[in-house]
Amino acid sequence: MEHVRGYEERNPLTMQHIHSGYPRFVTHHLIEACKTRFRESQGGSGQDIYCLNSQKATRELIRFTGGTPDIAIQSEIAFVSYKANSEESRRAHQFLQHTGTCISSRRAEDYLGSGLKSGQSSSSQSPTSRFENPVGSTPETVLRILGEAHMTSPNNVFLATSGMNAFFSVFRAMQDLQAEHGRSLWLQLGWLYVDTGEILRKFNKPEDFAFLPNVFDLDAVRTFVRENRDRIAGIVTESPTNPLVEMMDIDALHSIAAESGAALILDPTLVTPLNIHVLKHADAVINSLTKYASHEGDVMIGSAVLNPESPYYQQLRDRLPVLIEPPYTRDLNRLADQIGNYRGVVAQINSNVMRLAHFLSNSPSVAKVYWAYADASRRNFEKYERQSNAPGGIITIELKMPLDRFYDRISVAKGPSFGSIFTILCPFMYLAHYDLVNSVQGQKYLRSLGLNPDLVRISVGIEPIDEIIEAFSVALSE
Repeated sequence: MEHVRGYEERNPLTMQHIHSGYPRFVTHHLIEACKTRFRESQGGSGQDIYCLNSQKATRELIRFTGGTPDIAIQSEIAFVSYKANSEESRRAHQFLQHTGTCISSRRAEDYLGSGLKSGQSSSSQSPTSRFENPVGSTPETVLRILGEAHMTSPNNVFLATSGMNAFFSVFRAMQDLQAEHGRSLWLQLGWLYVDTGEILRKFNKPEDFAFLPNVFDLDAVRTFVRENRDRIAGIVTESPTNPLVEMMDIDALHSIAAESGAALILDPTLVTPLNIHVLKHADAVINSLTKYASHEGDVMIGSAVLNPESPYYQQLRDRLPVLIEPPYTRDLNRLADQIGNYRGVVAQINSNVMRLAHFLSNSPSVAKVYWAYADASRRNFEKYERQSNAPGGIITIELKMPLDRFYDRISVAKGPSFGSIFTILCPFMYLAHYDLVNSVQGQKYLRSLGLNPDLVRISVGIEPIDEIIEAFSVALSE
């Protein structure tokens, strides 16, 4: 935990050891090398450089940051330069984190590779999956499997550079579409992943954003929507939410949205659409394929899936390709290498979670367990689940013991992602909302929303369940 705090506070003693991290938060060393090469080629210095996937992403960046940055295109990468440490540069950094429009490390690798064509690897050997792929490795296979996961045609699946870019693109498409009808108000329902909320806040006027924290209080949603029925544009939520795994009645929520002319955008990434069917209850569904589908944890990629029964379907189909950032060729190929094992991996994770949740629920050192079958969410989750005993990979716990003691003792991987074949956990609020955790007022605010600042989010892997339980047993012992 000392190192977690050191990372959040940018302590030099901690930061000197951090050479990589979640790509939207920590710039990959190959991307830094791209910036260095570009800077040297221009003979300049004193500027902050950002590497974007496309010129259309650059236009969105400028729209968000303001100013007139220097822009150059090399090997189809947009290099955007701002004065170092300027306000525009700070906002550019935020833009890339929130929208997922930065180039991938594989694309950076190819840019750095001498004499290689776009899409060709500069590595001596591409990584191989630890599993045998039973269905082949093609982009068409990816779309087919994702279509099956969402119980729709592959033609309704759009791939993006990341889950956040998928959400940003759908949001922007719907934002523009609804603005034509005088609708600009967006409602965030529940405590959602940090960048989803940041997009809703920062890409809207303050008066066009609203937040209702309780996903179970649909009467409050209904009242809010009716009071704003002439200008509400959309409702955004996760099904279930991250990190409390709270599952609302999405059919009822969809009806509330539809009655007022608002769109409903859902994100079932936390438990994967293989476990829960939500598309027919939404206008669009967002899924970070970095989780579960690319379960070895080495691809940033996402999808936006459109409901063909939505009244916005055709207009979204027309607008989305113009806005979305398609994945880089080698990133898509890497997903294809793994997605054939998607169902098998999820099945093993589901089985392990059932056992681990039972163990944690009976541990004297655990105060509360949040998961798909917790009392608050079970009824709603079972209403939409595709099969029984399939809760997805996330368990979040409140401890009766000091967080530092547990975290320092637990012998599993630690980090901010989930949906991997290996078990991984994090003190979620520290990594996502350290500004709130680190102040008395912030902690009071979190607790008012039912969020314990010392929550631990666990992403359960496919290791032998007895080994997972043993690791937790040791860490939770008095």
